[in-house]
Amino acid sequence: MVAITASSHSTLAGIADVVLTYDTPEVQAISGGSTLSQLPVVYYLEQLAMIIQPLT
Repeated sequence: MVAITASSHSTLAGIADVVLTYDTPEVQAISGGSTLSQLPVVYYLEQLAMIIQPLT
């Protein structure tokens, strides 16, 4: 299992086989959600997709 998380000490990181962490400050958007902290997650997912796509 691959975990993408902001904290290498989280419960999810503890049970994952591979942990991808990022250090981005949590920024609250007006709507209440956080958008800036999700950018590294999108980047990691795009990179993984580009690696996996040629294999299929």
